[in-house]
Amino acid sequence: MDEQYNKPVPEYQSSRSSTGLIIGILVILIMTVAGSFLFYWFGYKPIQENALRIEEMETRVQQNQQLLTQQLDSLETRLEGIESDLEYTQESFSILESNLEKMRAAQSKIAETQTSLVGDLESLQTDLADMSELTQELQAISDLRATIEANIGSLENEISTAATLINEFSLRADSISDEVAGFSNRWQELENEVQLLKVMDLINSSRELLSQGDIAEASDKIIEARDQLEQLGEQVSDFQTEALLDITANLENVLTEISEAPSTAANILEQVWNSLFSGLPQE
Repeated sequence: MDEQYNKPVPEYQSSRSSTGLIIGILVILIMTVAGSFLFYWFGYKPIQENALRIEEMETRVQQNQQLLTQQLDSLETRLEGIESDLEYTQESFSILESNLEKMRAAQSKIAETQTSLVGDLESLQTDLADMSELTQELQAISDLRATIEANIGSLENEISTAATLINEFSLRADSISDEVAGFSNRWQELENEVQLLKVMDLINSSRELLSQGDIAEASDKIIEARDQLEQLGEQVSDFQTEALLDITANLENVLTEISEAPSTAANILEQVWNSLFSGLPQE
């Protein structure tokens, strides 16, 4: 019986075992390579493409912010110059009004003096010598009065011109203020776009972590994205807030499904990312 168990194994059986082992190893290698290819094509590659698209959008937003900052600085410089010119014109206007009041007071005083001299002339008609002197004084006063009246007319024209300039400066200042307000609104829109890009980056990171099986870290990224969307909802218009509420609700669904159905959570995350990439609705 011992001799029966100690018989050598036939060579053809040993060869079959080796061939089966080699085939098994080849099958495992093929499955490993195929799995790596499928992971790269359907998981890693789309995430990398989304990351590149986000970087391009961030570059455009930064360029727009720099351009708007330069334009805003230029408008503020122009507004300061106009305000300085307006103050100077108002000071000149005040000086002209003061001079006009002085000229009017002088005109009134001259009129009183002329009346007094006329009375004196009537009372001294008998004295021809004195009459001639008074007539000359009266003529000089009349000439002076004509000169003062001419100056008053010129001052009135200057005051009218100054008032027109002040009105034009005021209109220009209002126009520039409106432009500054428009740039401020655009600046807020750019800040909102930057916030959306941050949320998209968080969602992209959570998708990558989810594909790696790190559910806890992916959940943290989703929660952070949801909180940022809630903060953004306080800064946008009402109709845009409704769109953000829908996206936030989808993120809540992801947090519900992420543990039990990761594939469903990944699909919802992709929908959310596409909604954010399309941008918020505009009026």
